[in-house]
Amino acid sequence: MWTCVPRGWWGREYGIAERGAPVATLSFGAWNGGGAILADGERLTLERRGFWNPKYDLLRRHERVAVAERAGAFRGGFYVAGGDLELRLEPASFLSRTCRVWQKSHLAGEIRPRGWFGRTLEIELEEELPFELRLFVVWLFVLRQRQAAAAAAAS
Repeated sequence: MWTCVPRGWWGREYGIAERGAPVATLSFGAWNGGGAILADGERLTLERRGFWNPKYDLLRRHERVAVAERAGAFRGGFYVAGGDLELRLEPASFLSRTCRVWQKSHLAGEIRPRGWFGRTLEIELEEELPFELRLFVVWLFVLRQRQAAAAAAAS
């Protein structure tokens, strides 16, 4: 199981660890929804395409590894495609902060906050999923949380 903890007050950078050992760092851009994943000395970049229905590309040295798009305006999840795999990230229920990751009709994992007000995340994803795809799913989940918090603060 991984844990994901924001670094600093503004939370534009998150550390992922497994049993206390660092696994990766997720970072988010200031305005455009882009960012990066740093893992095993490698930098994967994330780019946003489009405005109304954006797609997010996971790139390794300018080559697309995976792509994600929103599941719908009111669904709060993502469809993720990488290699031969297609995943679906969706909320566990309407009011839940927990998301489940599905590979077709098979539950491939879950991402949930630790505690009701906690910012630390607990991540359980099948190890058979490619490493970079698991990190991409976590990045998308955190992006969704950040966007929801920004929308709540603006209202």
